[in-house]
Amino acid sequence: MYPINPKEKCKISLPFGYKYPNGEPYKSWGVAGDVHKGVDIARKDKSGKTVYYIIAPIAGKIINVGEWNPPPQHTDTYLKYVLSHKEGSYVSIDSSSSDKGFRHILLHMYKVFVRPGQIVTKGTVLGIMGKTGMATGIHLHYGVKDTDGAWVDPKPYLT
Repeated sequence: MYPINPKEKCKISLPFGYKYPNGEPYKSWGVAGDVHKGVDIARKDKSGKTVYYIIAPIAGKIINVGEWNPPPQHTDTYLKYVLSHKEGSYVSIDSSSSDKGFRHILLHMYKVFVRPGQIVTKGTVLGIMGKTGMATGIHLHYGVKDTDGAWVDPKPYLT
């Protein structure tokens, strides 16, 4: 299930496994990594009139929830907070009962509606798309980890 509603008003802005055309490692905010470990899904409607709901792409149990609550900008502690909370507000779902035990991670949310331990069904509203953490614009970063903790392409879940 596509993790955003309305689906038709979204587009993949950065695919899984992205590397720069010259072969250099992917860099996020100047921090080098090997590849992009998920897909970024951006909104097409930039008017601000559409609310983009993040929905559970799979049934499972909410394992972790992170809330974005930084100190005021332009303070000594702001940059340290951002660097240690790159994911912003996020939700992590363990899908062991319905999907091989994979973990689905949804990052940069504006608002989170679920709590750890909560059981969700496919399609449950988890929150609202945002640009918290190290995000350059409003989007959802959607990643999937297998049972060994390796990142896998979430594209098969984008139906």
